[in-house]
Amino acid sequence: MSTVTFSSGPAQGISSTVLQGSRSPGAGEETCGQGWQPGLELRPLPAQPLGAGFAPGSRGACSPVPGPATAEVSEQPANVLAMTASRGTRGRLDFAAAVPRSIIPAMEKRWDVLGFGVVSVDDLVYVDHYPPYGSKVQVKLRQRQGGGLAGTALVAAARLGARAGYCGVLGDDDLSHFTLEQFAHEGVDCSAALRRPGARPTQSVVLVELSTAQRTIFFSREGVVQRPAETIDDALIGATRVLLIDHTNVAGGLVAAEAAQRHGIPVVSDIEDERAPGVDALIARVDHLVASTEFGRRVTGERDPVAMVRALAGPERACCAITAGEQGVWYAEHGGAVRWQPALPVEVVDTTGCGDVFHGAYAASIARGDRVEQAIRVAAVTAALKATRLGGRAGIPSREVVEQALDRLPPTSYQH
Repeated sequence: MSTVTFSSGPAQGISSTVLQGSRSPGAGEETCGQGWQPGLELRPLPAQPLGAGFAPGSRGACSPVPGPATAEVSEQPANVLAMTASRGTRGRLDFAAAVPRSIIPAMEKRWDVLGFGVVSVDDLVYVDHYPPYGSKVQVKLRQRQGGGLAGTALVAAARLGARAGYCGVLGDDDLSHFTLEQFAHEGVDCSAALRRPGARPTQSVVLVELSTAQRTIFFSREGVVQRPAETIDDALIGATRVLLIDHTNVAGGLVAAEAAQRHGIPVVSDIEDERAPGVDALIARVDHLVASTEFGRRVTGERDPVAMVRALAGPERACCAITAGEQGVWYAEHGGAVRWQPALPVEVVDTTGCGDVFHGAYAASIARGDRVEQAIRVAAVTAALKATRLGGRAGIPSREVVEQALDRLPPTSYQH
């Protein structure tokens, strides 16, 4: 029996590199990193184990992530290279996999998870209780952290070991520089993002009530620029294992999702607002639809999460999941039986960013080659552990911490 070793390339950081074959920036545009250096040392990303659960030819599946891992090669038919991860353990993030030879060249991907959508700068304000209208209340703590649907999801993916990339639009203001510094610190690659004068991330004030751990968000999208659809092409989207989109750039999301489908790349979505023109068409192109009960209630008219899943699932959709915080998550694969994954019991301190973290952890797990059931479990644990810390990003756990907590997660059950 022979041994074969796979190794991945260096972690990506902020650079002036533009994807080969992609559209060059136009007048007034540049890629993130040109003419600006954050002066921060990038955190090396941890090694990636081989994934599992890849079903050749199935929509929404993903091949395992290449990473430093030793595999044993056994006698198999000519079209299959059978590999067993040396650290594979049931219930963990490491699994055995069978990878067709035909996809091995495609495993050379620049990113595991690529996202564009909302990135924000969050000013978090903590109070004991929400004040009555027209009154005053003392602030207990103030923090500034990065946030946003896409931003926090990509940071969560990076902390779980994924090579995450952001390809939205930022500017040259202080908020954009802060965003880039935060991404660089977390190892999120911004080399495919565009920079335009006057563009800026979303700015939010997040009011957190310490007595209930609930938050209210006040946000401004003044100066936010969406990536033009004509700058999104196959060279960009084809360089990732999983595409993460949200509802804020429908035109760009449609182009990106169509490119992902041409390349057999799973599309994971974080859609909160169904009212924008074209969102229905965007949802139809999503392989992994992960949404909140609030979204599910509005678009289906149902109040039961099981009914929501059944209404939104279908044979062509790899997974439809409805999340409900401490109540857990309901999901179905390809329109099949609905399952319920209870939440990890934790002492909740702050729910800010929990949904975004769930999406990022789920996308990272799918990119790693995990089955949907395992991806749901990883995402549920990651989001629950984040809720034990203040802020949308500060509490995102590492991969090692998530692995240790997986054994404490209650089992999944079928719903009738």
